[in-house]
Amino acid sequence: MLFQQLSIILSLKILNRTLINKIYKLLDSKPTLLYLFIFLFFGLVRLMLLQWDPIGLPDDHDEYANLLQAETFAQGRFTTPPHAFSDHFE
Repeated sequence: MLFQQLSIILSLKILNRTLINKIYKLLDSKPTLLYLFIFLFFGLVRLMLLQWDPIGLPDDHDEYANLLQAETFAQGRFTTPPHAFSDHFE
């Protein structure tokens, strides 16, 4: 399926050279549109590749630490609050 999509893209690139030049000139004149195009293009490529290369689960302790840190920052905190019964662990 990926090979078919790539072959279609390549054939469109060869056949529609004038269309590609028009798009290139449009994107060259408007940088914001170029950034949006690049973001959407690579986002769609990643979505197409998800069926062969899914998002992996964390398997190292460092990856779990990064997830905990990201969750803490997403909640608007710099540190994780202490456990409610932390006095009993001493």
